[in-house]
Amino acid sequence: MKNIAMILRGTIASCSGRAYSNSVRPSAKYADGLTACEVHLDEANSMITDTPQPADLHFMHVMEFRSGIQEIELYDGPKLVMKFWPTSPPTAN
Repeated sequence: MKNIAMILRGTIASCSGRAYSNSVRPSAKYADGLTACEVHLDEANSMITDTPQPADLHFMHVMEFRSGIQEIELYDGPKLVMKFWPTSPPTAN
């Protein structure tokens, strides 16, 4: 994603039994539906596995997640593939 409006810092893990490459673009579930985001791991050549690891979610638009959200579900089409646990408030670019 080229124009990043918001970054959310946290921890991510695959819940589908499959590994995903860095910069994968799932859809994040939020209060009003789904929106595209891009996952960025701390280590560029890492893979997203079932072991939680630090990551950022990059959004093209400023998103409003409900207050105190503890988990964000990430989808590939209709299938839940990853979970993200925010560790800090979103930052706008």
